[in-house]
Amino acid sequence: MGYQIEDLGTVIDESTALAAVVDENARAFRLRLAIKAHPRPGSSAQPEIEVVFASVARVAARVVDVEFFPDPSEDQPWNMGAREVGPEIEVPDTATLNVWLQRFAGDLYGQPYPLFDRGDPDWLLAASTDRRWAPTARHTIDLSFDCGPNAGRRYMSFRTWFEDIKVFDSEGNEQPWADVYEAVRQWWRDFKLGRTHRQYGVVPAGEPRRATER
Repeated sequence: MGYQIEDLGTVIDESTALAAVVDENARAFRLRLAIKAHPRPGSSAQPEIEVVFASVARVAARVVDVEFFPDPSEDQPWNMGAREVGPEIEVPDTATLNVWLQRFAGDLYGQPYPLFDRGDPDWLLAASTDRRWAPTARHTIDLSFDCGPNAGRRYMSFRTWFEDIKVFDSEGNEQPWADVYEAVRQWWRDFKLGRTHRQYGVVPAGEPRRATER
């Protein structure tokens, strides 16, 4: 693929998911992201990319109701834990899965580590949906979608098994993954030097956000 797959995890974890869809006909999982990189010359818009996970062999997800509680292991009062409060929610087909994926679009920060090629998670034994098109594939990615504004008090664990990855810009042009990774790395280098503070709502550790940025 021309890059280390761990590099992709770095970019995804620092992005915002704008859309996610399982394309059953193409056997692909499409993830549209707003990434932390410098805008194009003449633009102030946050760059967007589409990551296409190709030759998908299988997708699985678990959707559950949760309740939140203060996490005593965390030293900040806004850090909350979550516990399941009911059985998994049935997701009978790919169309329903895509409805849930759209509800969960939002900030991806704090994904389980590593994102790629982990052992099988325990929740697979009680998945809400498990769709298969081939016996297996070389890679997996695990994503967690927290209870965002369109999801209610719910939580989704998602995994797809895939063979390859392609990256496209907002105009549909395929991009070398190394270029995308380096653009994100450069943004964070500039952030550490104080050149991009507050851009995209990111502030230095310990500095409170304004109310309009929350």
